[in-house]
Amino acid sequence: MKKNIVFYVTRQYMKQNKGRTFTTFAGIVFMVLLMTCVFVGRDTGIYYLQDVASLKDGKWHVSMYGVTPEEYEEVREMPNVKETALSAALGSTLFGTSANPERPYLNLKAYSVPCFDWMNIKLSEGRLPENSREIIVSKSAAEDGSDIAVGDLVEAELFERSITGINSEIKETVFPFQNITIKYGETKDVPEEFPYWGENEDFRENRTYTGQKGTYQVVGIMEPPAYEQMGAAGYTAITLLEDSQAAALETFNLFLILDVENNPDQDILGLLRAAGAGGYEIDVNDYVLAFTASTSDTTLNLVVKFMTVFFVVLIMAASVILIYNVFNMSFQERSRYLGMLCSIGATGRQKRSSIFYEAFFLLVFALPTGVLLGIGVIRLAMAAFRPFIGSFLRISSLVTIDPAVIRISWENLAAVILASTVTVLISAWLPARKIGKIGPVECIRGNIWKKSRQYQMQASFIHMFGAEGMLAKNMLLRRNKKVRSVGSAAAVFMVVLTVTIFGSDAVHRIIRVKMGEEEMSLNTERYDYVLYAGGSKFEALKEEIEKDAGVEYTAKWRDGMFAGQVPVEAYGAEYWEALHGVFNLYYHRELSEEEFREEHGFRGGTSMPVNILSVDMDTMRDMAGKIGADADRLLDPEQTSAIVLSMGAVSTSSFMIDGMSPEKYRMFRISRMTDMKKGDTVPVSLYSPDEEKEVEMSVEIAGFAETNQLQDYVEFKNNNYMWLIVNEAAGSRMADILRAEGADSSMMDEMLLIRMNGKPTDIIDRLQRASEQDDARFGILETEYQSTMANAISGIVDVMLFSFIVLTSVICLLNLFNSIRGWRLESRQEIAVLRSVGMASGQMKKMLLYECTGIFLWALLLAGVFSGMLIACVRFGLVIIFGNLELPTPWLWIAGAALVVGAVLTGLTLYGFGRERQEELYENMRREGV
Repeated sequence: MKKNIVFYVTRQYMKQNKGRTFTTFAGIVFMVLLMTCVFVGRDTGIYYLQDVASLKDGKWHVSMYGVTPEEYEEVREMPNVKETALSAALGSTLFGTSANPERPYLNLKAYSVPCFDWMNIKLSEGRLPENSREIIVSKSAAEDGSDIAVGDLVEAELFERSITGINSEIKETVFPFQNITIKYGETKDVPEEFPYWGENEDFRENRTYTGQKGTYQVVGIMEPPAYEQMGAAGYTAITLLEDSQAAALETFNLFLILDVENNPDQDILGLLRAAGAGGYEIDVNDYVLAFTASTSDTTLNLVVKFMTVFFVVLIMAASVILIYNVFNMSFQERSRYLGMLCSIGATGRQKRSSIFYEAFFLLVFALPTGVLLGIGVIRLAMAAFRPFIGSFLRISSLVTIDPAVIRISWENLAAVILASTVTVLISAWLPARKIGKIGPVECIRGNIWKKSRQYQMQASFIHMFGAEGMLAKNMLLRRNKKVRSVGSAAAVFMVVLTVTIFGSDAVHRIIRVKMGEEEMSLNTERYDYVLYAGGSKFEALKEEIEKDAGVEYTAKWRDGMFAGQVPVEAYGAEYWEALHGVFNLYYHRELSEEEFREEHGFRGGTSMPVNILSVDMDTMRDMAGKIGADADRLLDPEQTSAIVLSMGAVSTSSFMIDGMSPEKYRMFRISRMTDMKKGDTVPVSLYSPDEEKEVEMSVEIAGFAETNQLQDYVEFKNNNYMWLIVNEAAGSRMADILRAEGADSSMMDEMLLIRMNGKPTDIIDRLQRASEQDDARFGILETEYQSTMANAISGIVDVMLFSFIVLTSVICLLNLFNSIRGWRLESRQEIAVLRSVGMASGQMKKMLLYECTGIFLWALLLAGVFSGMLIACVRFGLVIIFGNLELPTPWLWIAGAALVVGAVLTGLTLYGFGRERQEELYENMRREGV
């Protein structure tokens, strides 16, 4: 290559034009950096979410309990099973060195080697077991005062626990956290997390010895496993499950990691059951699988793919224009030295090779530089994401993973190299093609595109804008190619900012709509958790919660969505007008009142749904005071009075008509849901399953409430139907009507609002684990779940888009700077002539400002066209993924972005003019070109 004269001359040209060469190199480096962020950063983020998600329950994908050795062999041979691990619960044993009388046992488990990693077992000291006579013990035993240490011996005689009801006067004893109900004379096995109650009058604890005994040596102390509960009767101890020991077991637990990369669309549970692996409990680790291609919700995958393609296209477009502009700006100077070579026999192909050689010569060095810088940017971005990840997955207390594990695969590196190479090839192709067609004489003369043209003075133009305006106009027309380069660079800058701003605003709107679909949400500053249950289980859970040291207070409410019916006339004219508007959008025309009544089942009927909320007496007293209602009437347990929520909303998303699509998305806000007045009585019908008919209750309207008046307790958002708020006694009467005899639940189940005091407790963890059992029949949620998720996702999106804007802005700034530099360099002769005839510095700046204005208007027009098309594509893609949403254009932010670009354009131009003033006038006049 050193002997190739064209390549040699090209390298010398690059050395002599260090500024231009550096600009090209920097642009390619940032392009490679951004490509690395897109491809490597995408996988790094997804795998990091998987790693964090595995902190909750482990790295396994599927767990199977009570598996026989024969069934294990069948499952292991399944095509989509990648790895397996085994565990077994060996039983409990007395723990003589326990210092906690409520935890007198060790719960002994056996793990195969992979299981220690899959279950996130972390050592605080010592080592892992290497045989079945070595154990590691939970650190919580030492924290409770036990003197257990590495090297100690533990004598174990293993047993299974059970309880028997012994009090004939008690119908049943309920253990809500374990979903166990014990009757007199009945015996039931209990799980390892069952507490130790000691001797009591209601039941006794039994120990059934398994016959397995032995001496175990403590070889390590581990951090408490995620599944160990503070209220359990025993501490966790784990030994090694050897192959021979596993083969001797009748049943054991099996954990699977699936080959999700090669089998992304397979039905996991269907495959397992199809293989005959039925008859036992199966769990799926949804937290981990949610971030692989196996998730049943493909929205995440669609968003990732859509945004990957979008970012790659945008990066390539910005980079192509930058690199093309650099080569295009240097066209005249490059054509001269290539023309000289052409005069001594260089062919058009050799001239083209000069352009490609320079581009790919810089790419060779830019690739490793850009990849390394990209990895550094990914590290910083992941560190910025870290505060939001725990909230996103609702496991903030567990997020301790170092986010700097970069996932680099040959596929991603190949994608970066391919995308970068294609970008550079496209960028260099047009200049190379043009220079290859020009003959040696035209090249050496340097007037390839210069044409003789006269620029006349226009008196009217001079009158409006002065001589400076006329000169600016003619300068722009004379240097139209360079001007277009500057305009396109500014336009690309505006397009990047505009489209990214729109995308950010659209994603935030999607988050608010999709994660704010609940009509009612509790005040997160007053309540931390809400427990839903019914019947005797609710009372048993309430008793356990209220006596916990970590609970400050509780409140009992009832929530009845669509619990009752009210006459159609109870809804006001404003409500029906809004709903009529929704139907017009679905039918794509204005429906008459008769057509609307015929098409809307409720409007043409006699009744409409109504939502009912019953609150405790203290809350009702406060609510009455806030709205100025009669508290005595609202608190009277014998009378049914209600607060009516005035406001509501209907939209084309909340009301849908089968088989029809609305003309567009629209939400109608309603300021008054009913035309009734304070003191009026509304008949509320409740369906009684026992009587098999509607039971009517007369409800007096004691007052009306705006949403903001109740926000200290509850927030109502976009409610489609009327809400009635009644006291606790009225809510109980309504629930009794709605509940079938012998049933624990109804349409107005009780909910317990819980406020924590910050003291250490595992009550919430125990409730959450108990609620995940198949027969739990209750649930518990954080009151801030919706807002926490929304804020976490919004934070992740903000960091990602901010990083993208910053990095692409560097490319755009380099592009704009290089274009302005080329434009000003080519205008040096004209500027010098004007200065020589007495043009003052102020007049010069005024002319430059006129030129910048013209370029800015051209760039604004260009950016408007391309931004409009890109925004339409982004809107179309997001609507396909997320449904029919209103995604308006944020004009104010876009106007701000345009002003920023205009300021940068003007600032760089004036900066270049300031530098030119320092050069010699004669030197500028004698220049023949770039």
